[in-house]
Amino acid sequence: MNWPRTHARSTFTRSLGRLIGHLAAGTGIFATILLFTWILSLLFRYLNSIYPFRPDIAETFSTFEVVLFWADILVSSTVLFFGVYTFLWDVIVRRN
Repeated sequence: MNWPRTHARSTFTRSLGRLIGHLAAGTGIFATILLFTWILSLLFRYLNSIYPFRPDIAETFSTFEVVLFWADILVSSTVLFFGVYTFLWDVIVRRN
């Protein structure tokens, strides 16, 4: 009987497609937030060159940039983790 093997292959293919989708979404999220951070940084540097900000404002913005960068890493890692988790769950547990 060939049906269980075909079903398992289609489940694997579907799971692999979902994993690739999660990887693509994670990459898109990472790139978008990183681009946003980079644009804010350039804008701040440009405004700072025209009219220098007080040191406490510059320090606060630098801290905000770092926090935004780490939030980007956290969100992207979470998307990647759930993609891999879903893939492994589908392949190992739902392969019947």
